[in-house]
Amino acid sequence: MSSEIFKIERNDDCLCGSGKKYKKCCLPKVEKIKAGLMEAIGNKVTITAEGREFLRIICVMYGIDLDADDAKVDTERLAETILHAWDEEERIIINNSEEFMEKIEKILREKKGMKFIRIPGSMMIELDDDAEDEELEDIMLEIIESVQPEDYLLEVAYSLRTDEYTEEEIKNVFHWISLGLLSDFAHGFMLPILHTSLKEINEAKEKVRKIIDGKDELDEDDGNKIAKVYAEYPIFTEYIGAKLMEDVQDDLNEVLNGRLSFRFPLYTVYAFFLKFFAATVNMFGGIIKGNSLDYSDDVINYFSDAADELLAEEVIFEKVFECIYDTVAEAEQNADDEAFKEKLSKIREFLSFFSFELFFAIKDIFLKSISGYFKSLPQPVDDSGITINSIDDILKPEFFEQYVSYLESKGLTKEADYLKGLYSEIEEKSIPDIVKNILNNEN
Repeated sequence: MSSEIFKIERNDDCLCGSGKKYKKCCLPKVEKIKAGLMEAIGNKVTITAEGREFLRIICVMYGIDLDADDAKVDTERLAETILHAWDEEERIIINNSEEFMEKIEKILREKKGMKFIRIPGSMMIELDDDAEDEELEDIMLEIIESVQPEDYLLEVAYSLRTDEYTEEEIKNVFHWISLGLLSDFAHGFMLPILHTSLKEINEAKEKVRKIIDGKDELDEDDGNKIAKVYAEYPIFTEYIGAKLMEDVQDDLNEVLNGRLSFRFPLYTVYAFFLKFFAATVNMFGGIIKGNSLDYSDDVINYFSDAADELLAEEVIFEKVFECIYDTVAEAEQNADDEAFKEKLSKIREFLSFFSFELFFAIKDIFLKSISGYFKSLPQPVDDSGITINSIDDILKPEFFEQYVSYLESKGLTKEADYLKGLYSEIEEKSIPDIVKNILNNEN
């Protein structure tokens, strides 16, 4: 495991996601835990360089705010557990490596907080059921290039702080982290995660095969049984979603490149704009003037982040999804071209299976549609009789009040209230040229 893990400078953003500087957020708690451990352990043994690195990582794992139970860390008890783990390290890791890996895999499977610590489904689709060691080695190399070890370790930390663990299990997790420090990260830390991911996918496949074996059609009971398999094996759900995405990607690209037009209710587009604008103004304040920011700056990331936050809201996601699904279904029903009809059928099937890939596909369609909307102004607002002539109209109080009144007259009070909450976060400001250019997809 690289010694660069959790190398956070004092003025870096805190890992907890608060938006505060590390020094003004979680660093004091991390340093307090570190001081307690160094004193308790240093009084009993000489701490090696590897030991210091291990303690640094453990202090971050127990000190960062993870929305977990923020009970005071018992550093004396934690120090004793670490000392016991170090005493047993050679016997456990080196002399009984296969047995040790089985213990880690058992923890990964049984602890609630560990259920989602798996290899991404998009990587797992590259492996066959009976993957050879060489294939596993290849996927390991891909993992090293694409994953952030800190993300996995923070999930492990959350589990340690929220799930019930015996002292023996905690020591095994500490051995697991130490193994990552003593060897190549992929083999020391990621290998049991890869093995667990592969085993669970194969187990889930077998359970689904037994449900559908010999049946031309599935009844409601079969559907419920399959749903239970998905719930039991989150990695399998992600894996199937990635498989479906792989199968439908070319067809989806064709649809996105102009074969279908998606028209979302204005409140979804309006909500996106307000969230995006609020984020850029809050972040950059008076810095955004004209085109003073380059497109490589963080403002571009807010475009994607705003969509992530917006689609996480049920009031928005349900309508966006419904619009996409209904548009595809209607196009499929009316298509004369059989080849295109078949493609739409595959896309509709993909839309029927919720997965991470589906979320990203919906986000992609939504963002492209938003860009198209703003590029083709002026636009009528649904059936309200209101017209948006330019992007600047959207921030005008009179437009906001008129549109919210329209939503309320349609009985869409939940949607109107959501927009009111977003609008209250911003003041009447002129829209910087760079924001207009991003929305218009201009370079």
